[in-house]
Amino acid sequence: MGDTGYRYRKRRLVPGVEVVPFLAPYRQGSGGARAFGRGRDAAVHQLASGSRFAPLICYEAIFAPDARQGVALGADFFINITNDAWFGGDDGDRRTAALRHHPAHLVIRAVELRTSAVRAANSGISLFVDPVGRVHEATPVFSREVRVAPVYGSDGQTLYARVGD
Repeated sequence: MGDTGYRYRKRRLVPGVEVVPFLAPYRQGSGGARAFGRGRDAAVHQLASGSRFAPLICYEAIFAPDARQGVALGADFFINITNDAWFGGDDGDRRTAALRHHPAHLVIRAVELRTSAVRAANSGISLFVDPVGRVHEATPVFSREVRVAPVYGSDGQTLYARVGD
């Protein structure tokens, strides 16, 4: 596919996984302790069709102000990519409720901003959410499937989109 030119750096890092609080003083001589870099700016990318999307990586989808910034920048919908593997294995015994709770945040974001969301999870639930919060084409946990559904744009006219927190 080549380079699309899209650039986005995750702004909300997961504590203890992607960033370790108070790590900076110990980086030197720690034998390789690392933390991911944090992005600062919201981003919106335009597809060849003219539609514009805002990326929400992993847990960024739980932060309403981050999603609102995407709509303010002109996003028609959200794309959420995530790694939910750490919520449990495919044996069923180690699965946690987080496998269902994590995608539920996108339903709230879709309703409060009246926009669609597309979620691709490597091991959790992938799905589409329409602007009124209905979930479409959800995949089972730990499945390898391709789903297709309409993605509707936002008119950005909800009270939350206009006023915020």
